[in-house]
Amino acid sequence: MNELKKVMPEEELETNRLVEGSKSFKKQAFELQNKNENAGGKELEKQKATVAEIQWDIDKSSSDINSHKVQIETEQKNDEKKLTKRIEES
Repeated sequence: MNELKKVMPEEELETNRLVEGSKSFKKQAFELQNKNENAGGKELEKQKATVAEIQWDIDKSSSDINSHKVQIETEQKNDEKKLTKRIEES
């Protein structure tokens, strides 16, 4: 038990050292990521905005197309029902 008490402070120091080193690496990684994202400057920022806008337009158009498809299918089914009813009545 005494031996364990002697080793514990040394291990705690080593753990603290590793945690501090880890913080330093995380900070460096964060800074590198920011530099990488900003590497293209204003031109890249504009292009990203343009791409985001185009993607939004594509998503909206896709949604509109799907909505119209459903509307067309519904109208076709209603027309079929009306025609069937007219045929049966005649």
